[in-house]
This record gives sequence, structure tokens and C-alpha cells, in this order.
Amino acid sequence: MYAVVSGNTSGLPEVPPPPMPTPKDTKTPKPTKTPEPPTATVLLPPFPPGNLSQSRTCNGGFRGVTPLWIEAITLTWQDKADNETGYQVYKDGSLIATLGPNSTQYNITMRYDQGTGGALYINFGVNSFNAGGSSTRPAVDVTTCP
Repeated sequence: MYAVVSGNTSGLPEVPPPPMPTPKDTKTPKPTKTPEPPTATVLLPPFPPGNLSQSRTCNGGFRGVTPLWIEAITLTWQDKADNETGYQVYKDGSLIATLGPNSTQYNITMRYDQGTGGALYINFGVNSFNAGGSSTRPAVDVTTCP
């Protein structure tokens, strides 16, 4: 807004300008919460099987005229894991079987010639596993027939 003044203004009194209006109280907005970053879930390897043990039976047979040992071995253990994908069975360090979760037994039958002077024992190991890794691998030695 403006005004146009005409005539002599020297006799007009000086009037101070009105004070500036005070700003209205404004409420400070509450800060918004920064969302928490998602936490990564780390899957740990399962507990190893407990109390691994073995039992075996030896029977004789023949392959043609060659005497043959037929050895039936049963491995048993306690399922101590609650997050396993399954179990892995090893014979002399080589993987021979993968079993499902909650397994507690594995059976194997082996046939070999009698008197070939082979190994005196076979080493079997069992571990549990999941996406987080494998447990330690308890092992047991099984004496060969006879």
C-alpha cells in the first residue's frame, strides 16, 4: 500500500512506526523416527551328533569260487541339533551318504574278498549341516571281518 501526499507536510507530527507483529508460536514438529535398518540373521552351524557308535555283523559268502566277507554295519547317534538341514556320512574321509534332518542311524553292507590283507578297520564319521555350515564330525572305527 502507498499514499500520495500533497501540500506542506512540515507541520505534521512524527509518529513512530508501529512495532512489528510478534510471530505466532509455532510448534516444532516432532522428529520422525529414522527406521531401523534390517538386522541380518546369521545362521550358525548345527550341533554335532552325539554318542556316535557302531555295531557290525560278519557273514561269509562266495563270489564265484572266491571266499567273500559280507559285513553289515549300523551307525547310530543322537540328534543334538535343532536347526540341521541333514546329516552327512563319511567312510575313510569320503562322503558316502547325505541323510535328512532328525536322522539317527545309517546302515551299510560291504562285500570284500577274504584274506586280501586289506585294512584292519574302516573309519566312519557323521556331521550335521545347514546353510550356516557343518558341525564337527565325530568318528568311529569299525574293525573289518573276521
